[in-house]
Amino acid sequence: IRPFPNWGSQGLLFLLMHIFPPLLAEKINLTLIIGLFIISIFYLLRSVEQKQSIFAWAAFIFCHHYLLYMGFYGFSLSISFCFFTLGYGWKHKQKLTFTNITVLYLLFAATYFCHIVSFAMLVLFWVIIGIALVKQPWAAIKFVAAMVPAYAVIFVYLLTSAKGATRGYWDWHQRWDYFTRIGSIIYLSLIHISEPTRP
Repeated sequence: IRPFPNWGSQGLLFLLMHIFPPLLAEKINLTLIIGLFIISIFYLLRSVEQKQSIFAWAAFIFCHHYLLYMGFYGFSLSISFCFFTLGYGWKHKQKLTFTNITVLYLLFAATYFCHIVSFAMLVLFWVIIGIALVKQPWAAIKFVAAMVPAYAVIFVYLLTSAKGATRGYWDWHQRWDYFTRIGSIIYLSLIHISEPTRP
C-alpha cells in the first residue's frame, strides 16, 4: 500500500457505504462533490475580492461537467480542494503563520489524495501567484518556498510513475481538437449528436 493519489472519493464512498445503502451512498457522494465545487468557487472569489463573488453563480453552469458524468469522482472532488487551497492561500498570502501553513498542507494533501492532475495544477498556480501577484519580494519568496514539499511530491511522482510505463498519448492535433471542442467541461459532445438513431 502506498499513498496513491486517487483515494479521496473512494475513501469517502467507502465510509458512506458503511452507513447508508450503496445507491444512497453514491447519491450523497455525488451531492457532496457538486456542492463543494460551488462552495469552493464562492470561497475563492470572496478571498480574492468580495465584490466579485457574484460571478461565482457561474459555478452552477460548470458543476455538471463531462468528467463527472464519466465517473471521475476523484478528479471532480479534487477541483474543489484546489479552489479552497488557492482561496485560503490568497487570503493569507501576506502572513503565512505556522497555523496557516499547516492548514495549507492539509488542503494540499487532500487535493493530492483526490487526483494528481489537480494537485499538479494547484502547484503550478501557486508558483504563478507567488511570482506574478505577490508584490513584496520577501513575501513572494516565502509564499513560493512554503510549498517546497509539494514540488518534491510532484517530482517523485513523475519519476516513479514513468518507470516501465507504455502509454498511447495524444498528439498535439488531437489535444487541440479536444480543447477547441471544450470536451473537458461538457457532457454532451459531438459524438452524441452525430451518430444516427438506431430503431
